[in-house]
Parts: sequence; structure tokens; C-alpha cells
Amino acid sequence: MVNENDPLLDDSWANKRQIISSKPWYKRPSIGFILTVGFFYTLTSIGEPTRQSLRFQLACNSLINDKGYCDSIDAQLMVSNYNQVSAIVSQLSSLGALANIGKLSDKFGRKKFITLIVTVVLISRTILLSSYLIDEKFNFYLYIFCDFLASSTGGLFAMTGLINSYITDIIEPSQQNYLIGWGNGSIFAGESLGPLLSNFIIGLFETYNDQSDDMKPLNKQQITLSVIEIIIFGVLLVYSLILPESKLHCSGDFSVAKLNFRNLLQPLRILIPDQPSKVKKLIIFMVFLNCLSAMLSISLGEINLQYAIYMFKWTSKEIGYLMSLFSISRVMVLFLITPFLTNYLLPKYFTKKEASMDKVDFVMILFGIFCDLVLFSGLSISRNTFEYLAFTIFGSLDSIVVPTAQSIMLKYYDSNRNGEVLMAISLINGVGCIFAPIISMEIYKFGLTHSIPQLIFLSCLTVDIVVIIAFLHFRNI
Repeated sequence: MVNENDPLLDDSWANKRQIISSKPWYKRPSIGFILTVGFFYTLTSIGEPTRQSLRFQLACNSLINDKGYCDSIDAQLMVSNYNQVSAIVSQLSSLGALANIGKLSDKFGRKKFITLIVTVVLISRTILLSSYLIDEKFNFYLYIFCDFLASSTGGLFAMTGLINSYITDIIEPSQQNYLIGWGNGSIFAGESLGPLLSNFIIGLFETYNDQSDDMKPLNKQQITLSVIEIIIFGVLLVYSLILPESKLHCSGDFSVAKLNFRNLLQPLRILIPDQPSKVKKLIIFMVFLNCLSAMLSISLGEINLQYAIYMFKWTSKEIGYLMSLFSISRVMVLFLITPFLTNYLLPKYFTKKEASMDKVDFVMILFGIFCDLVLFSGLSISRNTFEYLAFTIFGSLDSIVVPTAQSIMLKYYDSNRNGEVLMAISLINGVGCIFAPIISMEIYKFGLTHSIPQLIFLSCLTVDIVVIIAFLHFRNI
């Protein structure tokens, strides 16, 4: 029998604050605890710069010719094909988890699924390191399997959704706009420090140079970074086990869990709420905008690096600089600029609304898309590394779009369904990212083989122009 007087079932924010504050500090869910999870989860990017260049080295080892050299374009195409297949497989394998984790975490809590994601990725990275040690050539199918395994519990999309769900469990709706941005910012913070640490370790190996067309064995630096990455995942696993649960009332009995693998798209129905037609169109557009940002991030992340390696002859150090600057600039935007704009500057000129999109939200979205236009324009005309990095830093201002779009959507839903809504967004992002890498990589390869490598950036610029024109229709909603 359910006790209606049970304080845990009272969803008022005053009651939630009282229950949370009554717990010991180590059992009290807080923003700091969950931001630490996001930070450490992406701090493992310490191994990413080396892994990027390592793929080209292993591909070159596999393509070596009779004279002891490989063709750099052939290596580019081999890695491009791998990235294309990897992106598709990873997104497909994540759909089952993304379709179920939303409702399940609303019922059973966020902590269990955070721990599960970390455990599976740790196993995947361990297998990957073992493959490097066993065979120093490009092991295509084993790498794909590792990507499949790492994504089978939802990967970064699921982790981001869980982090933001954890945050919305313990904050008031008026704080969602910038605190969801903090959740995303914790992801970028780890991504920024990881490559910096990677470059520091690379610097300890003064003779190391990964730009070469001849046969090369793996070195201590590459192995060391992979081992450190696994250690960080191990630390995060222990931390996730002691993380305080954010759901005040959740079941611990998984035997009653109902998984939905037959109709993976069923959770998307929540994204079409029982609202007036204009509101439905707005929410659908916000879902599209969020999905577009995710697709560009996933599909262009690899291409940006490949483009720089091809055009500017980057090594692991330059890759590390790009990843660090990319993430540090987004941390600054999400932790400092976004709160300043939404809480201080824009409210001086526009009225904020708690239950619908307001002019502050509209200006934030419009500004973010405009920064995207500048980003793609700049990348397409960059002539050297400095210009490429400068436009990347300026383009980080587009990171205000995702938390603002999610905050707009949550205004139209009951707070008890935040986890379901956010994970439905992650699910549709996953579906979209199945197709985005195929299209973007084909455009990049077409441009590469026709001496127009910047074609991909010009294509994205065209898409953003269409998006910004469409968004102007919602200015009077």
C-alpha cells in the first residue's frame, strides 16, 4: 500500500530541498558531485590525440608498399572508412540503451546507469589497448567491435542525458537554463584538460614524431597514455559506486524493469506533447536544432582533425591543442558567458518567462546559430594553423544553443518526466547521428578527391543559413 503522506512522494521543491539538506554531505546529491562525473568521464580524452594519430600510423603500417612507404591519401581514405563505419555502428548499438534508460532512470535512479556506462567503456578500452600490443597494424573489425561495445550502454549521449537529468532532479526550474549548460560544460572541461595532459606527456618524449610515411613500431608514449586512460576510467568507476542518488524515491528491484527493444522509437512520442499547434512546432524545431548540433559535433569532430592533418600536417601535439582549445572555450562559454547573458545582461532588455519560450531564449538561440555561420565560414578560408584555431575558439559560442533549446523544451513538461524527455532527445540525437557521419564523410571524401577539402564546411554553412531563416518564424510565439 502506498503511503500518501510519505514525504518522499511529495514533489514540491520546498520538500525536496528539506529532504536533501537533511542528509549527510556524502549522501547528499549536489551539482558538484555530478559535474565531477562528467569531468572525469571526458578526462579520458587524454588518450584521444594519440589514438587519432595512431590510427593513421597503423593504417600506414597496413598499407606499406615494397619501397617501405605508404601513400598518405590512401591512409586518409582507410581511416575515413573506419570512422564512417564506426560512427554508424556506435550509434546503432546505442539506440537500445537510449530508448530505455530515460524511463528506467526515472524509476530506478541515475546512479546505477552511470556506473553501468563507465564499466562497459572501461572493458572496451582495455580490449583496445590489448589489440595495440598484440598487432601493430590496423585491425579494422576489432576496433569496430570495441566501438560497438563502448556504445552499447548509450555512450556519451546517455551519460550527458543522465548528468542533465541528475541536475534537474535537484534544482528548481528557474535554474535549468544555465545549470544544464554547466552539465555540458563539465563534459567539455574534461575534454580540455585531457589533451593538455596528453601534450605534457608527449613533451617528455622529445624524440617522438608521429608524422612519417614509413613503418614504425608503437612507442612508450602511446602505451603510457592508453594505460592512464584506463586508470582514469577505473577511478571513475569507484567514484560512481559512492555517488549519492539524486532521485528521492526510486526502486532498487530491477526484476520489475520492462525493456523496450521492439519499438525503439516509441519514447520519442513524448517529444510531441499535448500542446497548441504553435508550441508543437516550436518543440519539434528545438528537437531538430538539438539534433543538428549533435550531428555536427559527432560527424565533424573527426573530419576537423583529418582536415587539419591533411592541410596543415598536424601531429599529436597540434591535435591536442585543438581539442583543448575547443573544450576550454566551451567551458568558458557555458560556465561564465551563458549565465551572464541569461541572468544579467539580456533580462535588462527582455522579460523572462517560466512556462514558455521568452525573448531571452530567442536571442540566445539566434546568437548561437550566427556564431556557427562565422565558424564554418572561417574554417573554409583558414590558411594556417593559427587561423584555424582562432575560428574554432570563436565558434565555441555556438555551444549556448543546446542547453537553451533543452531548457525551452522542459518548460512545457512536468518536472517528473525530465529524465524521459532528456533521454528521448538523446535517442533522437543517436538516430540522427547514424546518418550524419555517412553524409558528412562522403562529402569530405568527395571534396578530398576533387581538390576541394573545405567543401564539408561550405555545406554546413548552407544548412545553417536555412536554419536561421526558419527560426526567425518563431520570434512572435
